[in-house]
Amino acid sequence: MRKNAHGFTIVELLLVIVVIGILASVVIVAYNGAQTRAQNASRLAELKAWQKSFAQYKAANGGNLPVQAVGGYCLGTNFPTQKCRDWQNTVPDGPMYTEASSVNLMNTLKEYDPPKVTTHVPVTITIGPYVKYEGTFVRMFAVFKGGPSDCPAGTIYDWDHPDGRLLCYVRLDNVN
Repeated sequence: MRKNAHGFTIVELLLVIVVIGILASVVIVAYNGAQTRAQNASRLAELKAWQKSFAQYKAANGGNLPVQAVGGYCLGTNFPTQKCRDWQNTVPDGPMYTEASSVNLMNTLKEYDPPKVTTHVPVTITIGPYVKYEGTFVRMFAVFKGGPSDCPAGTIYDWDHPDGRLLCYVRLDNVN
């Protein structure tokens, strides 16, 4: 037997490695949760800023929304591939909206304090925000990560997908 043994046994080294692994996994899970909450908060803030911009337009124009044809429009610019909603869709008639089709709406809202900086982080294949004109009202959508009960306060649940996409909206009615 050695009297002056230096170093650690293999069991001690393995124990330290296991403890470090457990701590790392806890930190990674906590970081991912915090990152998701931060991204969802940013998406909600942007949606609320667009809602405010539309409300200011309505207040200045007799309660009417900006005139647009029935359909969907991107809110903002700098979307990946210049498309929002299902931005990776390559089907010509697929459910995507383009920045090009949204130029008139964006120009109309410029005077009404739209969000200055917009970051568009996709949730899988869906990205927002975008607006759908549906006759006498509009619905402004944001895509969040979460499940059906995770729509932020002040928004309405539209749909969710098993891959973690959650679509919530705010509705604005037109006077006329």
